Amino acid sequence: GLMGWRQPLQVSLEPLKYAYRLGLHTGDTEACMFVGCIYSYILFLIGHPLPSVEVELESLLEEMKVNRQDRAISLHRPILLAIQILRCGKMGDNYADFMRHENILDPVSNFDDRVWTVYFRLFLGCIFNDAKAALEACEVCKAHEVIGGVHAVQAKFLYGLAIFSYCAEFTTTTTTTTTTTTTTINRRRRLLLLQKGRSMMKDVEYASHQGRTFCLGKLLLLQAELAALSKRHNTKVELLFDSSIGVSSKAGSLLDEALASERAARYFLRRRQQQQQQQQSNSVIEAKRYFRNAQMLYEKWGATAKVNALADEIDKI
Repeated sequence: GLMGWRQPLQVSLEPLKYAYRLGLHTGDTEACMFVGCIYSYILFLIGHPLPSVEVELESLLEEMKVNRQDRAISLHRPILLAIQILRCGKMGDNYADFMRHENILDPVSNFDDRVWTVYFRLFLGCIFNDAKAALEACEVCKAHEVIGGVHAVQAKFLYGLAIFSYCAEFTTTTTTTTTTTTTTINRRRRLLLLQKGRSMMKDVEYASHQGRTFCLGKLLLLQAELAALSKRHNTKVELLFDSSIGVSSKAGSLLDEALASERAARYFLRRRQQQQQQQQSNSVIEAKRYFRNAQMLYEKWGATAKVNALADEIDKI
């Protein structure tokens, strides 16, 4: 577990697998089942192909049922549901049901189950560009404050990304052939959200300065998103997005690389609305290039629903 702080997360997988086998061999089933949960989460986090992660999860789930490890089963349920949503052909009722937060408020439900459900709602909200749902879930149950270890940094990164995405999405102008619609958020709420987003970014920056190798790509993406909220064109924004993509690729963090590529594409789409006709054409070309890179990465990951959603979006540009 400690290795992931100073070295790529992939390095933690073999020791965790060994600890899991050792727990089974010595009869310490409760500890080994929790090790199995951490192993599965890290596979998901680094962008390991989802079909093989799902197979590993289902195998672990069967062993948990045999050993009557109800708490471990409750921790496993959210990630399995998230993977099934990502692997289905398109977003549908299963996504809507998973993102509803009524059951989080249920005092009878298991606390760990609620927290980890929010954690994966944050994941799906950011992946499916559903910042509003991600924010709502996180504000109901402060997963970023409760979850510890590697996942605390990831939760804060996702929360910061959701905040910046929400601020960008709800302060833009949408123009069609007949109408122009401007969607805004309350100025005070925007300032409070940006303050919280900067706080999340500061925590990720601190983790990055501590030598935690999995944090740099995340930090660069948050910096790019914050800089992109400025109304003035800034070439630094494009450099930050490209740096995040490059660093994440080098670190083997496929999910971070895909998120950075998609957020860069959305930045160019927003810029198009502020440009002259010739410049608009260039922004569209750049947006499509980044979208296709994100699409390729999500396809490699096995997230079929996301690949199809991006294909529909590219066609409409």
